[in-house]
Amino acid sequence: MHYLDTCSELSAPTNGAVSFDDGNATFTCDEPYCLYGSKIRACNEGQWNGTNTVCLVKCTYFVYIHYVLCTANGVVIIAAPGD
Repeated sequence: MHYLDTCSELSAPTNGAVSFDDGNATFTCDEPYCLYGSKIRACNEGQWNGTNTVCLVKCTYFVYIHYVLCTANGVVIIAAPGD
């Protein structure tokens, strides 16, 4: 059975893209946006695993502490880089 027969369709994030292969959805972001959320999601028993994916601007990678600082519409998000 094809994965779209069992899982709802996932949309590409704004300023990004999604591709499908063997029941997996892979997300990417356009430059200079960075990915926040799951980079790859798998369809398992009718449900997508992982978390919603968004592409945010103005990201600074703090390699030393392994976190990403992004701003989107004035909101600051601090999180570990994509899954």
